[in-house]
Amino acid sequence: MTPRRFQMNTRPATRSARPRGFSLLEALIAVVVLSTGLLALAALQSAMIRSSVDARIRSSASAAAVAVLEDLRAGGYQAIPTGANTVDVAAENYIIPDPAAAGGFTITYNSQAWFDNGGTFVTALPPGAPPPLAEFKQIDITVGWTDPYGSGQRSLVLSDLIGPLGASLTSPDLSQLGSTLNNQRPIVITQNPEGPGVIPIATGDGSETAATNPKPVIVSQGQNNTIIETRFNILNFSGAGTGDPNLVQIQKRVETSVVACRCALGAGNSLTGVFSAQFRPTYWDGSRYIPPAPTNAQPPAGPAPSGQGNNALVQSQLCTDCCRDHHDSASDIIKFDPFRAGAHQHYKLSGSTLVLAGGTDQYIEACRLIRVDGLWRVASDLNNEFFGLLKTSAVAGVPAQSPVPDPVAVTSYANFVLGALDAEFVDQMPANLATLYASNGLEDPASISITRNAGDFRWLHARGLFIDHLEQPALDAIATQRSECGSTRDCILPFVPFTTINLTELAEWSESRANVIDVLKGAGSIFGDPLDPKRGRVRALAGAGDGVIADAIANIGRSNAGLAIFVPVDPDDAAGALSDAQTFRVGTGSGPPPTSGESFNVALGNLAQIGDGSSGNDPLVASRVGTSVNDCGPVGLDTASLRDYRCATNSPLNLPASVVVSNYNGQATVTERVTCTDGNKAGDDIIDRPVCQNYRVDSVTLNGSAVNGPFPATAAVGLRAESTEVSFGSLAPEDNIVIRFALEGETRPAVLDCKVTGQGRIQSITFAACP
Repeated sequence: MTPRRFQMNTRPATRSARPRGFSLLEALIAVVVLSTGLLALAALQSAMIRSSVDARIRSSASAAAVAVLEDLRAGGYQAIPTGANTVDVAAENYIIPDPAAAGGFTITYNSQAWFDNGGTFVTALPPGAPPPLAEFKQIDITVGWTDPYGSGQRSLVLSDLIGPLGASLTSPDLSQLGSTLNNQRPIVITQNPEGPGVIPIATGDGSETAATNPKPVIVSQGQNNTIIETRFNILNFSGAGTGDPNLVQIQKRVETSVVACRCALGAGNSLTGVFSAQFRPTYWDGSRYIPPAPTNAQPPAGPAPSGQGNNALVQSQLCTDCCRDHHDSASDIIKFDPFRAGAHQHYKLSGSTLVLAGGTDQYIEACRLIRVDGLWRVASDLNNEFFGLLKTSAVAGVPAQSPVPDPVAVTSYANFVLGALDAEFVDQMPANLATLYASNGLEDPASISITRNAGDFRWLHARGLFIDHLEQPALDAIATQRSECGSTRDCILPFVPFTTINLTELAEWSESRANVIDVLKGAGSIFGDPLDPKRGRVRALAGAGDGVIADAIANIGRSNAGLAIFVPVDPDDAAGALSDAQTFRVGTGSGPPPTSGESFNVALGNLAQIGDGSSGNDPLVASRVGTSVNDCGPVGLDTASLRDYRCATNSPLNLPASVVVSNYNGQATVTERVTCTDGNKAGDDIIDRPVCQNYRVDSVTLNGSAVNGPFPATAAVGLRAESTEVSFGSLAPEDNIVIRFALEGETRPAVLDCKVTGQGRIQSITFAACP
């Protein structure tokens, strides 16, 4: 065995002799890198400062350009010069040049007018071209400055289009309206509003005004529809200049809504936010309906609580404004109801009687609202100056078979309106409107023949003329026109707030003899189609006799409640109801019955219902000549001390005859203290109550000579249907009979039901009807 040999290494282990740390070269490289970064940061900071200054200059330049643009817009469309223009910066104190811009700003602009020449925009209209359908001016504004960092001239360009819309931010010169005032309104071309139920009235200078047909705003709940508003627009317009008569240019639009509301006294404190601010009325100032003035007062009322379930009260949201604002005090100069005779008080309904509201009572109200600057505002109340029926169009020779007004009647009505306006505002000598209406042939036809055929319907058209109460600003504008322009229609009428409205579907219709004719009364809530009205359609009943006549009667309130299809809201409103009637004569189906063509006249006087403006309560008159009995039709309006009737006969006159007068006993209303009991509670209050009036024939004249009496009642003595027959030895054609009455006595009907409050006030009361 060979032994192994072990050898020991005695040399120590080797280690690196190089010391730890940075070398000089490494330090030099680090210094170079750091210096490069610092230099880059310095350059970046310089660029950031330069960009910030440039942005600030551009912002100032933009503000300067906008200021120039708004200055041009405010100066008026026609005043904007075309071509190249330079702005005197030193004179424009609203432009503050940025101090960083060396030398400040220089501002120039170029303006170019463009015109629509039949669908193509051109910079100038060719000779003989019609007025443009639209036009505008293109404005290019250049703001220049010297770059403070030596980059030469810099600039910013702002471009915009300016049209006639709102070209003047100040009030226009009213003395020039309708004559030479530059058109500064938007150019709106639309279909001609003239059509069935719309009658434009020419106000001069090629302009017309018309009201659209009223339409309802309806809320549906289950199977029930509720009318909460009546809306229509009043348009001022002229020819569009296109040669197309079906197109017009709208100059002004007055959006109108009429609402009927139930309000609650004391509920104004529940209104919050913007709804809690009360305003005075908007009114016509001679050029527009102005924004209303705030009152800074707590509203005295608000809309009545809506309730729930089947008893929920459905009314317009506009009732918040109506209930909150429609209040006048004795110190108010401009009032919501300038036509009211006394103080502005509010009334509630007790049965069918108006009773003064107090405390926290709910009351009834009706308001006209007009959209002013985009917001609905409560306006001063409407006033119907005249209400009448227009002749409707014949079809195949059959009269009144279309609901559209007869073209000749439309022209005559426009002449009537202009005559009424000329008399009051141009000549300042108001005319008798009833006489003016008749003199324009608008009482035609005196009667309409109608057959008993089941499908023979005749149509009526009702119309109202509305003129606002003129406040002092409007009166001043008219006075200025009168002195500077002259007392002519073209000068004055553009400043008068008037319109004429189709009231056929807003009027209340009835018949003088319900067993002779029937008038469609529009129980449904949907209306607004002038070719298919839901009111004013007449038919003869199958049982009506040949030659029998009856009146279709239209009534409407004078103010807001009438257009809202609502009950009168105060005694003045109730007393101011307007009425007109159309006589119908029943035939066999082939035209009216034969007649000799001989007639005579009867006039009634000294009755409370004569001359009250409502023909619906007038007495009935009939004639008896030999074996022929005919009704006599009323003539004209019930606005005079005598009510006139025309009696036609089926046999020749110069025979013994008699006149039968009936339904002359009536009912009046008196305000007096009334006491009643409600169980064990006694009530005492001053209210309006009915009074039954009993009349007798007092005197009769024939052609001015007295006819010997007495004239006792012959049937239904003491009742409302009481009649008296007056006999004559002989009546000749065109004889004139005058029958006058005397009040024989009054009775007060009994109280049927009475509700009394805990304070002893009468809450509601029902009286018996006059017999």
